[in-house]
Amino acid sequence: MHKILFKKNIVFIVILLITGSIVSEARTLKVGYIEFPPVFYTNDKGNPEGILIDLASKIIPEAGYEWQAFSYPVKRMAGYIVSGKLDLWIGLNTIPVFENNAYKSSIKVHEITLKVYRTDKRLPDIKNPEDLKNKSVIILSGYSYGGWINFINNRINSVKYTKAHNHDSALKMLKAGRADYLLNYNRPAEKAIKKSSEENIYSNTVSSFGAYFVVSKKVPDAENILKNLEAAYLKLKREKKL
Repeated sequence: MHKILFKKNIVFIVILLITGSIVSEARTLKVGYIEFPPVFYTNDKGNPEGILIDLASKIIPEAGYEWQAFSYPVKRMAGYIVSGKLDLWIGLNTIPVFENNAYKSSIKVHEITLKVYRTDKRLPDIKNPEDLKNKSVIILSGYSYGGWINFINNRINSVKYTKAHNHDSALKMLKAGRADYLLNYNRPAEKAIKKSSEENIYSNTVSSFGAYFVVSKKVPDAENILKNLEAAYLKLKREKKL
């Protein structure tokens, strides 16, 4: 009798495993990010937010993982990837300490582009901070623009700036002639432009960098994690969900 019950229990467990009724807990990846809005930052509620955070929220679950995000200064974040305290970074893959200490994707998952927008095509392009001397520009509150904000804030440079609280209001201010230029990242700026159906907006690129998956070599099964993330990214791209 006991042997029959034992066999039945074994068969039941096998059936559950085959049908997926018993599911192992998904692995949680520790993701590092830095305070660099709108790419990634901590919002007023203390939660991670931004372009690459949105990307992570789609790709990581698709790859079969759960995730938590932790904000650190760049140097510390990179060190934690090397030590294995953090599993994953999505961003620049050229940080020197990553060499030989992390697996880096060959796939570029996003291109972050900083642009200067204007409504008057006769105005000259802005290619570096010095070009803003004695000019007026709209900036987004809380943005550092990769260091440009230090030049803009320095009174000696005579940059007249106006702050906007969001991308839609920044575009409206530009169209209303509140300043000659708008300094912004392409993805949120062009989303606002599309929403407004505005056609007479001209721009030039100031800088750009590619974002890649970087997985710590200290993480167990790191190479497979990278492969799964790349496969999830490509799948979502094919399905036009990114």
